[in-house]
Amino acid sequence: MTMKMNDIVENISDTLPVMMYLHGFMSGANGAKQRQLQRQFKGRYRVIAPELDADPDSSLEVINRAIREEHPEIIIGTSLGGFMALECESGDADVVIVNPCLFPKSQLAQWVGEEHTYFCKRLDGVQTYTLTQATLDKYERYDAVQSVCDNAPRVSALCSTTDDLLGDSHVKALTGLVWDSYFKVVDDFGHQCKDAGMTHLYDLLELVIDRRRRMGGSPMSFSDFEEMVRTRPQPEVPGFYRLTVRSYEPDQMDLKREYVNRQTAEEAACDPMSFRLVRRNGDVAVRMMPSDRNEKVFNPDSADYATFHEAAEAMNGLVGSKGILDFEIRHYPFGIMSQTHRYVESWMYDFRGSLIQKSTCSPVHNRQPGIYGKFFGHLPDSLPYRKGDIVIVFEPSPNSNRTYAMMGVIAEEPHTVKKGYEYYRRVVKRRERDGLPVSDWLDEENYPGYENDRYLVQTGFYNESMNTLSYRHPMEIFPVKFPVGYAMVDLMMQWHSQYCEFKNKDEHLHERIARTLENEHRNRVYGMGRRTLACFGIRFHIAKRHLFEHIDEILADPAQRSTPLPIAYHHTGDKKVMLGAYLTWWRDNGYAPDECDKEEWNAFLEYNNTFNVSDTNLQIIDIINMYTQENSVSGV
Repeated sequence: MTMKMNDIVENISDTLPVMMYLHGFMSGANGAKQRQLQRQFKGRYRVIAPELDADPDSSLEVINRAIREEHPEIIIGTSLGGFMALECESGDADVVIVNPCLFPKSQLAQWVGEEHTYFCKRLDGVQTYTLTQATLDKYERYDAVQSVCDNAPRVSALCSTTDDLLGDSHVKALTGLVWDSYFKVVDDFGHQCKDAGMTHLYDLLELVIDRRRRMGGSPMSFSDFEEMVRTRPQPEVPGFYRLTVRSYEPDQMDLKREYVNRQTAEEAACDPMSFRLVRRNGDVAVRMMPSDRNEKVFNPDSADYATFHEAAEAMNGLVGSKGILDFEIRHYPFGIMSQTHRYVESWMYDFRGSLIQKSTCSPVHNRQPGIYGKFFGHLPDSLPYRKGDIVIVFEPSPNSNRTYAMMGVIAEEPHTVKKGYEYYRRVVKRRERDGLPVSDWLDEENYPGYENDRYLVQTGFYNESMNTLSYRHPMEIFPVKFPVGYAMVDLMMQWHSQYCEFKNKDEHLHERIARTLENEHRNRVYGMGRRTLACFGIRFHIAKRHLFEHIDEILADPAQRSTPLPIAYHHTGDKKVMLGAYLTWWRDNGYAPDECDKEEWNAFLEYNNTFNVSDTNLQIIDIINMYTQENSVSGV
C-alpha cells in the first residue's frame, strides 16, 4: 500500500512536534477531525494523518513508516483507528484512543461482502470499498486489549456509553486497564466523535500534553532506563521517569523469571546489596543478591530461583552480612509490601533534587510493622506522581545507622480497608505458620468495613488509634536499584549548611518552626544535632509546640530514661514520655549522652557519611517547608 499522507502543513513550522491522527473505518485522511485538531493545537503541534484501509497489515505498514519518518509525540486513533494506534510501533508516543474498535473481526462482520462509499474524499481517489472475510481473518493475529496492558502508562481513552456501534463493550474491556486519570467515560456523543466528543477529546489531549511536560517526555524503555541509571544517576531533566509495572499474583508459575542481567555479580561485589528490575516478555521480575558469600546466593539457573519475594523469604529478610536494612519485602497481588522492624523515614525527590514527598513507616522500637513506601500528604497535593513513575527515595536505616538512596517505581494505587485486611490476613497466616506470636496490632477490629472496598485507608498502619492525621494518603513504592549513589550525602550537607545559616540569622528559629507546624497541623520535626536525639533513622515526631518547652530539664530528669515507649508515643502529647522513650532507646543501643563524648560522636557521624555535629544545641530543620526552597525558609 503506497503511503499517502495529509500533513495539513498550511503555514506550519516543521520544527513543531508532531501529532498523528488515525481515522476510522470507511473514512480517510481528508476527514474533518484532522483539521479540527490542527486548529485547536495551532502553533503547538503539526498534525499528520496517513490514509488507511481496513486491511490491518497494510495499514500498520503505512503507520509504522510514518512513525519512523515523523516521530510523533502523540498518536490519536478513533474507532478502527484506535485499534491501529494500539497495534502500531508507537515507541515513546502517547496513545489516545476514542471509542476504539477493540474486536474488529466481530464488530465489523456486519459489513462483509457489501460495497460501501467512503465518508469523505480520499487522497487515493478511491471512493468505494468492499470488506472481505479474508481481511477480517487477519485481525486474529492481533490483540488490542493486550496492547493496552503492555503500554498502560502511555494509553489514554475517551469512550462513550451511548456508542451506537460498539455499545459499552469497549468501556468494559478498558476498565481497569487504562489508568483512571486518563480514562474518560461520557454519555453525550455517539460512536462518531463530534461536537461534545471533540471537546472531551481536547480536554484529554491537554491532560496528556501536560503529563508529557511534567514528566519530561514519555516513559523510557527499561533498557534505556538502565543505561540512564548506569551513566547518569542524576540527570539534569525535569520531572520523573516512568516505567511500566504490572501487578501479578506471586504464585503464578508462568511469571517466574530467571535473572538475566549479566552485571549482577560485578555489582554485588561493590554494593552491600543489589536490586535489579528485570523485564521478560512484558512482565516484571526482580532479583536480590547479597554481597556476603556466607549467605545463601541464589543460582539464576536453579529451579527454586524465581521472583524476588521468594528470594527474600528464603533469606528470612536478611540482606547482606550486616543487616543493611532490617526488613522483608513481600510480593502481593496488589503491590510490593515490606515489613520494617525499626522506625524509618523516607524522602522522595525528583531528579532535580526537589523534595516532592516524604513518608513515615514504623515507629521506633515498637515492633509494629509498617508498609514501606507510604507517602503521606494533603490529599489534593499528595499525588504528583502516578503508578509507574520512577523516583529517588532517601531512606535512613537505624538498624545499620546509615542512610541510603534508592530508585523506586510507584507500583500500586492508594489502599483501601479491604486491601489492608488482605495484608493483615496474610501476615497472620505467615506468623501462625512460623509459630510466631501475633502482635496486638494484628487485630481484626482495626479493619472496619473490610468486606467492601469503598473505604480509603487514611492511616499509616490501618489502625484507628493512629488516625490523627486524616489527610494521609498511602502509595506503594517498588525498589528498583539500591543504592543509587551518594547524592543523599550532598543534600544532607546542604540542609545542615542552610540550617546553620538560618540559625545565625534567627535565634528564635526553633519556636517559629514549632509555631508553623502547629498552625498547619503538621507533626514532623527533625532533630539534626543534639547527641541525645540525632540519628540517621531516628527523627522525632511531635504534634504540639510544648515539646520545646523546658526541654533541658526534661532531658536532665534521669527518671525518664527508663520510661517504656508506648505504641502511639508520638500522639500521646506527653513530652516526658516521648523524650524518655528516645533516651531509653539511645541508651539501650550504647549511645547514651553520658557515654559518648564529642570526639566519638563526630567519628560516628563521619563513618556514616553525614555531617558532623557543630554544637550541642537542639537543631531542627523543618524539611516540610523546604519543598521549593531556594535559600530561605519561607513560611517559617
